[in-house]
Amino acid sequence: MVGWTRAHSDLDGAKKNERNSLSSKYSKLFSRGHLRTVLVTRTVIRLVAVDLIVILCVTVDVTVFEEIDVCVIERVDVVVDVCVVAFVDICVDVFVDVCVVVFVDICVVVFVDICVDVFVDVDVSVVVLVDVCVTVRVDVTVGIIRGNGYPVEVHNVITDDGFILEMHRIPRIFPSQNMLPVLLMHGNLQSSADWVINSPANNSFAFILFDMGYDVWLGNHRGNTYSKRHSLYSINSAKFWDFSFHEMGQYDFPALVDYVLKQTGHSKLHYISFSYSTTVFIAGLTLKPEYNAKIASGIVMGPSVFQANFANGLFYYFSFSAKLISAFMDIFGTIPLLPHFYTSLLNVILPIFCNPKFDVIGICPNFIRLALGDDGNLIRKEQLPLITSVAPAPSGLKQVNHLLQLTGSRNFVQYDYGRARNIQLYGAIKPPSYNLSEIRVPIALFVGGYDFIAHREDAKKLASKLPNLYEYYNVPYKQFCHIDFTYGREVAADVYFHAVDIMKKHDP
Repeated sequence: MVGWTRAHSDLDGAKKNERNSLSSKYSKLFSRGHLRTVLVTRTVIRLVAVDLIVILCVTVDVTVFEEIDVCVIERVDVVVDVCVVAFVDICVDVFVDVCVVVFVDICVVVFVDICVDVFVDVDVSVVVLVDVCVTVRVDVTVGIIRGNGYPVEVHNVITDDGFILEMHRIPRIFPSQNMLPVLLMHGNLQSSADWVINSPANNSFAFILFDMGYDVWLGNHRGNTYSKRHSLYSINSAKFWDFSFHEMGQYDFPALVDYVLKQTGHSKLHYISFSYSTTVFIAGLTLKPEYNAKIASGIVMGPSVFQANFANGLFYYFSFSAKLISAFMDIFGTIPLLPHFYTSLLNVILPIFCNPKFDVIGICPNFIRLALGDDGNLIRKEQLPLITSVAPAPSGLKQVNHLLQLTGSRNFVQYDYGRARNIQLYGAIKPPSYNLSEIRVPIALFVGGYDFIAHREDAKKLASKLPNLYEYYNVPYKQFCHIDFTYGREVAADVYFHAVDIMKKHDP
């Protein structure tokens, strides 16, 4: 980063006039939608603290632009006691407050632009001007891995249907030929970062695997924080979001497996999946049965395949909404359920709001207990700022709709497009079931007793249909919930060590 400082006693009149001119010029560039976003942002932040100002600089994908490294900022004047500047994935919207005056030229870049010009008047009457204008690619997963002293690599994988998936590798300099590479896949509304943020860090599954000698690969499914590029479509295109776990199993799963095997020179790998990625994994093995020969062992945590008992069966009574969502998408096209703009905003605001020093009455931990189950304080409130800095991640509406369809059908079936298109695609009125008899990989199912997202009754049904079930493992901790598989501190680490024991039995 390039930066420089200059001392100033006051701003001359010419600069003030120039900024006023810029303000008039740029204010015309913001749409009503942008202004609403700014007002919401301001309102939330002002609730945090009177003396805290967070400036969000984020990027919006615009198809007519290539990657550019242009950013023009005239000046940001801030007169406060404390100034915190945070940057996320969107470049937008500036707001004018009585204590903040910002004039920004529009920055449209593929990656994050950090562009700051801050004028701070501190208590000792020393005025410092800091000018920074650099283009950087902000990668939270990479930062966390490096921050904990581990090596890291970034890889890009192109699927057969054009999605560009980002992978993160924790490589071994001299990997053992007797230990197969490991591919970890995240749940819905998550990313690769969720495998490296358990508390403390040495309880994170990715770091445990590396410390035990494995070559660790962290994948990212299409549409999430890191896999938001396509060779043909913009992320704002309906065609970009036209996928569910079916397409992930058909395209993402084989592309990621083949890439890891090619890079490492091995013929097999261990595949670890959690929640939604278990659905992708099981579907992928039925759609691409030849890949059974490439998986040495399958560790399936919180299996979300059969969904009849999702939320203790409550969602079955709302499964009719799947048809309403399908009708909506027929009219308006497929859209993201949580777009990148909103998740990037949430990943900045929630860590502040969920900080125990601010959330003194425990709104955030109580919401998690209500939505995902009471794990007996296994996930502590001190973890929430880090967790919410990476989750939720973006997700598509069609993904969720397919899960709703599974809830209503009480079976593991392909996407239901409606009578006419089903006949065209499948040759039948109803979509076919995935053929689980195609699966030959030795699979271990890990099930939490208090997990009502991947309910134990649905897990038992999956276990009964797997031809090569290696183990059905009930997590010993009684109140183990769904997201404890990634954030459950020492208890989750105990689960990870049991998974490693299974993997070692399937190493060469």
